[in-house]
Amino acid sequence: MADDYTIFIGTAGNGLQISQDRGESWTATPHDDTPGVIAAASIFGYLYLGEDGGETWTKPRREFGHVHAVAVTPT
Repeated sequence: MADDYTIFIGTAGNGLQISQDRGESWTATPHDDTPGVIAAASIFGYLYLGEDGGETWTKPRREFGHVHAVAVTPT
């Protein structure tokens, strides 16, 4: 569970990384349940979803306020 010490960051070369000590150390997070799925958000409330490793993107019709985090879970 995330708390004030936990940071998630997505990078092109290393995938999704997690730090549970405010960025002192990082660990790759496995995402075998959703291979090829990438979610991205802007601070303006726009969400984008790529289901083919980022080759193509879709933008859901719904927009939000400020987006601070996005999580993808298998269905």
